[in-house]
Amino acid sequence: MTRVKPQRTGTAILLIGSLALGGCSTPHRSAPAAPVSPAYAPLTSVDWASVARAPMKCAPPSGESWDRLDPQVMYRDVTADKIPDALVVAGCPSPTSSNPVEVAIFDGRLTSATPRLISVLGGNDYFRTLHLTFAADQIVLTGQAISAQAPLCCPDINLTITYTRAGGRYVETARASTPLR
Repeated sequence: MTRVKPQRTGTAILLIGSLALGGCSTPHRSAPAAPVSPAYAPLTSVDWASVARAPMKCAPPSGESWDRLDPQVMYRDVTADKIPDALVVAGCPSPTSSNPVEVAIFDGRLTSATPRLISVLGGNDYFRTLHLTFAADQIVLTGQAISAQAPLCCPDINLTITYTRAGGRYVETARASTPLR
C-alpha cells in the first residue's frame, strides 16, 4: 500500500509496505490524487507507470494480472530552476515477493514526450518503507530496509541515505543504519 501525506515543512512521508505471506505480496495502491497546481500540469499527463519501468530496471510488462506498476508521484522543484520536477516512487511488480522501493527523479522541463531522468535514489538498497525529506540541494531517504544479511521477507535495519545535487544529478553523500528493534 502506498500513501503520500504532504506537509508544509518540506517533508513528504511515503509509507510503502507489503505483506509477505508464503512469498506473495500485496500490490502497491496509490492514494487518491491530490489537486495539482497548474505549474505541474505538463507532468500530470505523463504515463509514469510506463516511463518509470526502465530506470527502475523493471521487467517489461507481461500482461499478467499481478504485473502492474502503480507509482506514487510527487511534484517538487528539486533542480532549483523554478520548474516542478517529478519524483516517482515505486517498486517493480513481482508475482512472488515485493521488490525494493526506489525514487526516480525526472526533470520538469518537458522537451519531448518522455521526461529526462535525473537520478534514481535508493536503487542499490532494499527499502521497504520510505520517508523523504527535502532541504536545499539534498534529498534524504529514511526507512526500514533489508540488509545483505537478512531474508527478503523482513526488514532488519533503519536506513538513512542523504543525496546531494551535483552536476545535474543526485549523488549519495552520507549513509547511516541502525538495527531494527
